[in-house]
Amino acid sequence: HAATISSARYDIEEATRSLTDYLDELDADPSRLDAVQERLATLGDLKRKYGATIEDVLAYADDAVRRLESLEHSEEHAEALKAKLAEAREDYASISRALSESRRSAAERFRSIVENELAQLAMERARFDVRIEPAAPSEAGADAVEFMLAPNPGEPLRPLARIASGGEISRVMLAIKSALAIRSPLPTLVFDEIDVGIGGRTASVIGEKMRALASTAQVLCITHLPQIAACAQTQYGIRKVEEDGRSVVAIEPLDAAARIEELARMLAGADVTEAAREHVRAMLSRISE
Repeated sequence: HAATISSARYDIEEATRSLTDYLDELDADPSRLDAVQERLATLGDLKRKYGATIEDVLAYADDAVRRLESLEHSEEHAEALKAKLAEAREDYASISRALSESRRSAAERFRSIVENELAQLAMERARFDVRIEPAAPSEAGADAVEFMLAPNPGEPLRPLARIASGGEISRVMLAIKSALAIRSPLPTLVFDEIDVGIGGRTASVIGEKMRALASTAQVLCITHLPQIAACAQTQYGIRKVEEDGRSVVAIEPLDAAARIEELARMLAGADVTEAAREHVRAMLSRISE
């Protein structure tokens, strides 16, 4: 064992001399060391600001270069956008003018059709018009379109929503929807008080018009006139009843027999006669033909 230890000692001493000789051959360069340490510090700062890894920092740098190039060419981009904006404005102005011309051309025909419809709805002396005036440009064009109505002779045309009664509005809307039914059917139409100030023949005409509209839309109508109610495909009875000391509204669908009874009551009042029932049966038969 002594020989082995002695040999190992000589090996260590030899390795030590070799390492010492190698280190003696190296030239110390403090400036190089400072440069390396400074670069490492710079890389550390970059990673703290722009990413956890060198790859993240490089990716950020690439993106910064792209953004810088975009800024350097911003004037060119701005000019291109201005040109596109000018072209879009020209297109809008051209399309808007064409739309305005079409509206004005259609307005007169539409006015005539609606007034004809109103004449059949007991408003034969009413005047209807479509007012078209310049407005701020929008996605709907550069016009403000408003429906105008003069319900009675000698009255000026005024905006429909501001002067018409509930019944007049309903009849005007019925006239408008009748005129537009073929071109722009709506899924549901609701008419309330459409029977105000009318009766007899006019009520029958209104009922028939709503029945025709119901071929392309769901039409809901609240009415007190049997001539209108009889034109419906389905009828509901509406009554006030008392429940637990409170008045509530009860609505129930009417079958064939109940419908005849309800229409007869609407026709004759509280004392329903067989003659009233027969009249209702004849009215329903005529409508269903």
